[in-house]
Amino acid sequence: MPEKIPHIHEASQDSSTLSKQTAYTAYQYLSCPIMVCDQDLVIRFVNSVGYDMFERLEADIQTDLPHFQARDIVGQSIDVFHKNPAYQRDLIARLTKQHEAKFKIGTTYLGFHASPNFNDDGTLDAIVVEWQDRTSELKAKDDLERFLSETKAMGNAHEAGSISTFVDAGQFPAELQDVAKAVNSMVNGHIHVQDRLIAAVQAFAKGDFNFELERFPGEKAHVNDSVDLVRSAFRKMNDEILRASQAIQQGDLSLTINVEDFEGDYRNVMSSFDQTFGELGNLVNSLKTQINEITKAAELVSSTSSTLSSGAQQTSSAIDQISSSFDETESMVRATSSAANSAITVATTANETASDGRDTMARMKQAMEGIDTTSRSISSINKVIDEIAFQTNLLALNAAVEAARAGQHGRGFAVVAQEVRNLAQRSAKAARETTDLIDKSTQAITEGVAITDTMDTAFKELSEAFGNVQTLVSEINQATQEQTSAIAHINLAVGEISTSAASTDTESTSLAASAEELSSSANHMLSQLARFKLRATGTSNLRGMPDLDNLPPEIAAKFKAYLAQHPAANKIAAE
Repeated sequence: MPEKIPHIHEASQDSSTLSKQTAYTAYQYLSCPIMVCDQDLVIRFVNSVGYDMFERLEADIQTDLPHFQARDIVGQSIDVFHKNPAYQRDLIARLTKQHEAKFKIGTTYLGFHASPNFNDDGTLDAIVVEWQDRTSELKAKDDLERFLSETKAMGNAHEAGSISTFVDAGQFPAELQDVAKAVNSMVNGHIHVQDRLIAAVQAFAKGDFNFELERFPGEKAHVNDSVDLVRSAFRKMNDEILRASQAIQQGDLSLTINVEDFEGDYRNVMSSFDQTFGELGNLVNSLKTQINEITKAAELVSSTSSTLSSGAQQTSSAIDQISSSFDETESMVRATSSAANSAITVATTANETASDGRDTMARMKQAMEGIDTTSRSISSINKVIDEIAFQTNLLALNAAVEAARAGQHGRGFAVVAQEVRNLAQRSAKAARETTDLIDKSTQAITEGVAITDTMDTAFKELSEAFGNVQTLVSEINQATQEQTSAIAHINLAVGEISTSAASTDTESTSLAASAEELSSSANHMLSQLARFKLRATGTSNLRGMPDLDNLPPEIAAKFKAYLAQHPAANKIAAE
């Protein structure tokens, strides 16, 4: 059996005096929207608050339910509120107790509380529906969630270093706008304190310790206290450094700094400054000692440079005499070199002539040997002719004998034979004479060949002798050229020595002047250092030669160069 819910006209047990109309009138005075449906789910009553709500939401509801009319809902089925009426009817048909539901129409969020009222027999009599517009509630929740998200994002941005990020208050309703503006104002206040603190630090960094930082209220006042403490520490150290600097300007190096008045790194800085102050006093005291030593050294350098200048002048004179002697020697060597060049030319010409004569003798010997060979051949031919003449003569004798035997018939042949005999005798005679002449020529040619051999040998020896002469003269010429070059180098070296001696003379004179200038500068420095008042404990540990690094650069350079070039002077100065 469904739970029995009082009828709408049953306000209490004594319901006889109340009517349904009285119940409806009571609903009019409720502050929440009320709607009453009968058992057929037809809307029978809507109070004025309900009408106002439906009219306010009418346009929004029509986006999903186009036929919805706020003032016409009485007498219509509750289906006008649902896109799926069947689902809603099935739900209500099984309704046995109060039912709550939430749904969205358009952009409107609605909620309702449905209370069924049953008859005595358990049948449904009516349903009283209490409506709730949840749109503002949900919007407020959404606005709050967005506000919290924006605020958190701003906090994260500030943590990341983007301090110009703020909440956009204009996107929230009035209540949250005030909160957002308050948050922005608070953040701006912290940023302002930070900016002013940074401005103070920057002013202190620039040396402006009079920078005025506005006084912050409440607990922010500790910022002012911290800045004032920093300002005081800076001023204290600055004043002490200024006092020490003024003491240096006034020549008072006896000042001491009370480092106990400072703390931390400030004490370290002032302790180092006080130590530097003491070392400066020691340095001034050491400078006085060094300058006295420099004055003595300058006087010694001046004396040594005068001696050096005199010696340099004597050396220069001796070098000039040596240079003159080398000039004469160079002239003689050059003349020898010229004669050697001429001798080389003559020797070369003679050698060439001897070579030509040798070649001519060789050709002459070759020709005479050819004549000898030819004469020998002619001698052989003459022997043949002599033999032919002898045979011809025998033939002629035989012919004469035969002609005599022939008698009268052989007389002509005898004449011919006689003539042949005569010719043979003449040929034999001529051959003998030719042979004698050839023998004499051969003997003369033999003697000529022997003489030619002798002359060829002589020409060979003469050519070799001329070659040796040419080699010797070339060596003499090369030696004279080397002597000339050596003498030229010697002359150049002597010239450089002469120049060096002159330069030494000039530099020694300049060194003497520099020594006098150095002495004058040292005395001036002593007079300048005399104005410093030193601490009683200030002592100098420097002894011996002065520290050249503290001299004027041009004087120190000259002094170092002098000592490097003159070990004796360096030794004297060290003693």
